[in-house]
Amino acid sequence: MTTRRSIVTMALMPFVAALAVGLGAVWVTGDASAFGVVGIIAAMIGTGLVGYFNWRAKFRRRILSATDDERRAA
Repeated sequence: MTTRRSIVTMALMPFVAALAVGLGAVWVTGDASAFGVVGIIAAMIGTGLVGYFNWRAKFRRRILSATDDERRAA
């Protein structure tokens, strides 16, 4: 259950951060169209970062499991 909660949290956090950044952009510039532009960019960057760190964690686990195997260890 904890894994499912962390996956949902990782998937939703970029969008929550994008909303916060978009609201900040509207507040600073006073232009409502900045909300969508900044929000979409922040969501894309956040989603990319979540994907990258997820890939990195899986890659690290694979590397560490390969060192436990005597046949594949250098």
